[in-house]
Amino acid sequence: MAHKGAALAAKAGAAPRAPRPAKHLSVFPFSPAVIDAVAGRLEGYSLSKGTIRFTAAHPLPDDVLEDIVRLRRAEILK
Repeated sequence: MAHKGAALAAKAGAAPRAPRPAKHLSVFPFSPAVIDAVAGRLEGYSLSKGTIRFTAAHPLPDDVLEDIVRLRRAEILK
């Protein structure tokens, strides 16, 4: 599927361009409580109420990601 910007540029007669790479990646646990539970282990990462942002060069630690999944699963299964 073509990038929307490239499709619009092509329609306007301009040369299409490749989409820009993402500056960061995100995890969306859909739970502020889960983010709060692991926040102390995520110093240096960008956190908000519903999002954890990271880069490919600075990925989330595996154990933190596993805890995010475990905690969110427990919330869902309540």
